[in-house]
Amino acid sequence: MKDLKITIFSIPKAFSGKMAMLQKKAVKSWLDLPCKPKVVLFGSDEGVKEVCEEFGLMHVSNIRKNEYGNYYLDDVFNKIKEKTKDDYICYVNADIIFSKKIEEAIIRIIKNKKNRKDNFLVVGSRFDFDSSENIEFNEGEILKNGLLHPPWGSDFFIFPRAINIEMPSFVVGRPCWDNWLIYFFKKN
Repeated sequence: MKDLKITIFSIPKAFSGKMAMLQKKAVKSWLDLPCKPKVVLFGSDEGVKEVCEEFGLMHVSNIRKNEYGNYYLDDVFNKIKEKTKDDYICYVNADIIFSKKIEEAIIRIIKNKKNRKDNFLVVGSRFDFDSSENIEFNEGEILKNGLLHPPWGSDFFIFPRAINIEMPSFVVGRPCWDNWLIYFFKKN
């Protein structure tokens, strides 16, 4: 399915130290997907604008914040719909590396129309893997030596752009919003 149109978006932490290396590696993995997704990074933390310029990504810095400087997720989810016309949207934590198998899974779900509604949600969690700064992504090594993160730690969400999500004012980095999103799709 060469015509998969998907936008991946994230709200990275500051690009400094080991977090810079991890997040850049993740962004590269998204850009390397065969469908060539549009990638949008939200936020005004250190290095976000520069990484967007380096990789040719869309950057959205004007996001509503609470009094502690935390970004509101509902604002980000609303703005991504304004910034893309792609059929599908993927929110992912900024340090999550995708293998090409993620695209295969999305295509399988979309093609399997008789077993899904138009309002599907794909949710995934990561394999925790202790990596050094020089390690290259090796799926076999991660599957062999990594640990699947517990189910309460959802790291990415893929859904049709057409779904109208009326999200409460959750903030980034706080618990419960991911469970709310799953509940929202389940009840609709």
